[in-house]
Amino acid sequence: MDTVIRATIVYFVLLFVIRTTSRRVLRSATPMDLVLIFVFGGVGVQAILGEDRSISAMLISLETFSLLHTVIAAAKRRWPYIGL
Repeated sequence: MDTVIRATIVYFVLLFVIRTTSRRVLRSATPMDLVLIFVFGGVGVQAILGEDRSISAMLISLETFSLLHTVIAAAKRRWPYIGL
């Protein structure tokens, strides 16, 4: 359960940081933008998994991210102002 909570927190923090720092990434990404996104991912993995480097923790984290992404995408379709 701890992995799910950490994955949820990291998902929303990364979503907030990427949305507030640059809308340009979605239009025309430069190599530096891509490096920044990969660094965010690397930092996120450490924050989510911590010392637990098992396959099950990784799968739980991926499923949490996938579920959150699916829920937010469905919410954006239903309430367009969420995507702003």
